[in-house]
Amino acid sequence: MNSYLVLLVPLLICSEINGESDKIVGGDLITISDAPYQAALLYSGNFICGASIISTKYLLSAAHCVQEYKNKLSIRVGANNAYKGGEVFQVEKATSHPFFNAVTLNNDFAILKIVGDIKLQKGVKEIIPLPEQNQKIENNVNVYVTGYGMITMNGKADHQLRGVLVPIVPQNICRNSYPVIITNNMVCAGFKEGGKDSCSGDSGGPMVDRENNLLVGVVSFGQGCALPKYYGVYAKVSSVRQWIKTQTKI
Repeated sequence: MNSYLVLLVPLLICSEINGESDKIVGGDLITISDAPYQAALLYSGNFICGASIISTKYLLSAAHCVQEYKNKLSIRVGANNAYKGGEVFQVEKATSHPFFNAVTLNNDFAILKIVGDIKLQKGVKEIIPLPEQNQKIENNVNVYVTGYGMITMNGKADHQLRGVLVPIVPQNICRNSYPVIITNNMVCAGFKEGGKDSCSGDSGGPMVDRENNLLVGVVSFGQGCALPKYYGVYAKVSSVRQWIKTQTKI
């Protein structure tokens, strides 16, 4: 997740390459079987962000993860660690949403088309279904956020997969906690007291409604990580469902 006070995407990516980025805070160490749709986005072999498998050919990530790094990208799927195991595919094309705003992070979506096809395997490499266009996300529903990395804000990354359950927060509450615009293309999740959240290295990764098995959000930004009164902000997948379909035929 990108801190809103440091919006320079290259800094986010360089911190990942140097192994200094923060990721899931307050969560649990898991295996890929707990989130078999999870993928790791790599730049020149270095982990930079997360992504989600939405078909055997396409993955969904965040636009701010790929804006400066559209070449030399690859995807690792089916792995407990972002740097080893599973299977690696080269990214043929990275397409950011046409109305992505790098300052406000509105429409923070990117579609990744890979070379070849993912061979699906139950509990290891699975497709996560998408919601319908403008499908409502109910407030207070617990959603599952996953990513590769640390459990503290400034510790050393280990790039292991972790997950955390956080509740959806009403838009008005989230808007009151931020000095920036929380648009209708965003959705917030977390606790008022903080303690559990996604963070920098989780950007582009999945937020899943496990009860309905739907990818409802993409990790986008936040003020710090797991801070009290600041919620995690996610790009809302249902707001761009038609665009995804146009790009991928899914």
